[in-house]
Amino acid sequence: MDKKNINIKVLEKQLINNLEQTINDKMILNSFIKGLRVVSFDEKKIILFVNSKESKKTIEKYYLDIFQKAIKNILNLSLKIKFVLNSESLLYEEKKINSHINPNLNFDSYVISKFNESVIKISKTIIKKIGKYSPFYISSKSGLGKTHLLHAIGNKLLKKNINTLYIEPNRFTEKITKLSNKKDGISNYINNLKKYDVILFDDIQIMGDKVVTLKVLFQIVNYFVENKKQIIITSDKVAQELSGFEERFITRFESGISEKINKLKIEDVSKILIKKLEEENLNPKKWEKEAINFIARNNTSSIRMLEGAIKRIGFYMENKNNVKYTYNIISNIFKNLEIDQSELTPSRIISVIANYYKINKSDIKGKSRKKEFVFPRHVSIYLIRQMTNLSQKEIGRIFGNRDHSTIINAIKNIDKKIKIDKAHKLAIEQIERKIKKIS
Repeated sequence: MDKKNINIKVLEKQLINNLEQTINDKMILNSFIKGLRVVSFDEKKIILFVNSKESKKTIEKYYLDIFQKAIKNILNLSLKIKFVLNSESLLYEEKKINSHINPNLNFDSYVISKFNESVIKISKTIIKKIGKYSPFYISSKSGLGKTHLLHAIGNKLLKKNINTLYIEPNRFTEKITKLSNKKDGISNYINNLKKYDVILFDDIQIMGDKVVTLKVLFQIVNYFVENKKQIIITSDKVAQELSGFEERFITRFESGISEKINKLKIEDVSKILIKKLEEENLNPKKWEKEAINFIARNNTSSIRMLEGAIKRIGFYMENKNNVKYTYNIISNIFKNLEIDQSELTPSRIISVIANYYKINKSDIKGKSRKKEFVFPRHVSIYLIRQMTNLSQKEIGRIFGNRDHSTIINAIKNIDKKIKIDKAHKLAIEQIERKIKKIS
């Protein structure tokens, strides 16, 4: 049977009927099957309510295969079965399903460090004081854990029996588009959302310039703020930098409390790395400090990048149970890779150039006119312009607020030297390779 054409009550009735035809023992049927309820189901999992620990234990031990076959017969799907015991568990499971909150993304798996400690502090205050600081606007660049944090907040709220809904922007827009063609579709949807105490809007910048979606969004945000309910928003931009949003949105977003998740530093990445190594059974106690540092310093742009590096290590170290994770072993796993584009920061470029010419970074960024500093400074300006998206004005700020003409002259100087001097060309090519190389 097509899942789209069956509701929970129909499935529940058909499941009990199927089990009654398969199980001949009336005592088992009366004791363990009659009180069965379907809480929810999707393409992967079905959640069933049973009325006692004994029922759960008996079914899981002796009748699980019969349940699986019955469900397969009805839905033509092989589903994972989860049993819940009491009304509290039932309520939590129902709320979790209806909230679209991922139960695996919680505070237990969320690493707190300097880069995110402020936003965590505010989040925990908001969990205790729903509606006092609404809306709560969280911003950071991609890959720093905004979505994980939203789900972690959501899970904490659900356990406190607070009605919470997570909204993903693309699905929200699709729903509004469909409902806009139905009479009272949008107004009914908004009324349905009003039953929640908290709404979590993820990646709100995606909604920019979507006129109908934004109109609905504004109504929801306004209602929740005015009625002392909680809105929590994440974005990859601070409110003032949002594109495609009217000023009334910016004003409303800034009427609550805003906080930024900061850029990762090596010490933050190291802390997250150790936690994730434990989760992936890559025992951090077997890691040399320099191996930890190697992964940390090459993955400071995002937690997603770090997770990708860990998966690569896990793949290459599979079935090597007693090995020690040394710098040589770990660096060798990445020897043929270049760093991610997002890691090509001015700081990295300047560091590599300073190391290449055996001078200090401060000398490159300083104002000394000594020849041994001026040329590396010009190389740094040239390569930052070549390897990043920074404007000449932004590059000027990095080098002590130098003016536009100084930056242009430095770039022209290196460009000229590359064209007429093969040694300079080779040196700069070598520096580029060092900058791009994972090291």
